[in-house]
Amino acid sequence: MEKKYADEDLRNILGQTKLENETLDGRITETLERLRENGKGSGGRMLRRKNSWIRPARGFAAAAAALLLAFGLCAANPALAAEIPVLGSIFERVWNVFSYGRMPEDETVQLQGNAAGSDGLPDEGGNFTVGAEPDMDENSGTGEEADCAYQDTDSGFTITFTEYYATDQALYIGVRVESEEELPELATMGDTNYQLMQFSAREDYSFREDRISNTWPVEGRQEDAHTFVGIMRMDYEQISVDSRRYDEACEEADEKGEPYPELNAETHDEWIDEIEIPDAFRLDMQIYRIWAYSTELTSRYEKLGEWNFSFQITQSEAGMRSIQVEERNEQGIGVDHIELTPVELSVYTAEPRDGSYYTTALDRNGLALSGGNAYWSGETVKNEMIIGNHDISEITVYICDYDAYMEIDKTLMTPGELQGKLEQLALFKTTIQTDQE
Repeated sequence: MEKKYADEDLRNILGQTKLENETLDGRITETLERLRENGKGSGGRMLRRKNSWIRPARGFAAAAAALLLAFGLCAANPALAAEIPVLGSIFERVWNVFSYGRMPEDETVQLQGNAAGSDGLPDEGGNFTVGAEPDMDENSGTGEEADCAYQDTDSGFTITFTEYYATDQALYIGVRVESEEELPELATMGDTNYQLMQFSAREDYSFREDRISNTWPVEGRQEDAHTFVGIMRMDYEQISVDSRRYDEACEEADEKGEPYPELNAETHDEWIDEIEIPDAFRLDMQIYRIWAYSTELTSRYEKLGEWNFSFQITQSEAGMRSIQVEERNEQGIGVDHIELTPVELSVYTAEPRDGSYYTTALDRNGLALSGGNAYWSGETVKNEMIIGNHDISEITVYICDYDAYMEIDKTLMTPGELQGKLEQLALFKTTIQTDQE
C-alpha cells in the first residue's frame, strides 16, 4: 500500500534532523502549499497532452519522498538549503505581478521534458523526471512533442520554458532564467510592480515562409540572486505582419540613396500583408540576446548567446467569444465588434484614416481597463485591453480625440471623475453587455 504523507508527518520527520534554517523552513512550507493546491484543483484533469493525467495522492507521495531526500541532504549540509527549488507552476508564482493576471488553469499546457521542479507536477506514475530531455524522433513533426525542446544553456545562462496558454490573440509562456553569475537587482515597473527581462529572438513559424525577428518582454520577478521567473506574452499582431515588400523597397531605396517610401494608415495595405495564424502551429525560436534594466546600473544589463527552442502550439477555444456591435456615428467613428478571451479583451473600432483617436473602456463598476497595443487590422483598429480582476459583464467604450485624451491627468482622478471627463470628451460612446448570448 502506498504511503501518503501529511504535512504533519513531513514536519515530524524533518524535525528529527534538528536543522534550524529559516530558508529551508520557508521552502518546505511553500512547496507543501503548492503541492496541496495542485492536488486540489487538478485531479483527473488531462492537460491537453497524451498520457498527462494527474493523480494528486500519488503525486503528493512522490513529491514527499523527493522532499525527504533533498531535505535530508540539507540536514547534513545546511548550505544547500538555499539551493532547493520550490515546486509549482510559474503561471501561479507570478500571476499577481503579471499585467494580464492569472491564466486559466484548465487550459494551461505543461511542457514535458523539463528538469524536476519546473512545473511541480508528477508524471503518470507519480514520479518526477530529473533533468529529462525531450524524446527525439527525427520522423516526428506532426504536432507531437517528440522533437520539441524547451530548455537550453549557453553563456552561463539556462532558459527553460515550463508551460503555455494560447488563445486566438496571443501566446503566453512560463519562463525560468537561471544564471551562473549573480544577477543585478532588477527594477520594478508598471502598476503591478513586475520586474522585466526581454528576449531578442529569431523565429520560424510553420505558417510563414520567412524568418522574422522580435523582442519579447518577460514580466515576472527575481526569486533569488541567480533566478528569474516570469511570463512571456507573444502578441499575434507582431507575428502576423508580412512586411517583406516594404523591407525590399527600403533596401532598394538605400542602394539608390533615396528616402524610404512613406508608410502610414493610407499606404499600409500597399506595403504590408496580414498572415492568418492557424489554430495549431509549430514555432522554432532562437534567442540571441537577454537584457534587462537594474536598479543600480545606468545602462542595461545584457547577455549574448544562442538558446534554441521548438514548440508545437495549439490554441485553446475555451472562453473565446466574439460579439458584434456594428455601431457608428455620422463621422464613421464607432465599434465594429469585440473579442473576448479569459485574460484579455479586444475592441475593434472603425476610425477615419486621416484622424488620430484613442479608445478606452470602463468595466461595470466604472473602472478603466488597462490598455495594451493598438493596430490596424484590415479596415478596423484592434485595441487590446487587459481584463485582470475587472467585472466585464458590462463595458462602456469611449473613443476620444487622441491629443485630448492624453491631456487628461488620469492619475489624479477618481473613477467617477474620469468617467465624467470621458463623457465630455468622447466622440463616440457605446455600452456593451458581454454576459448575454
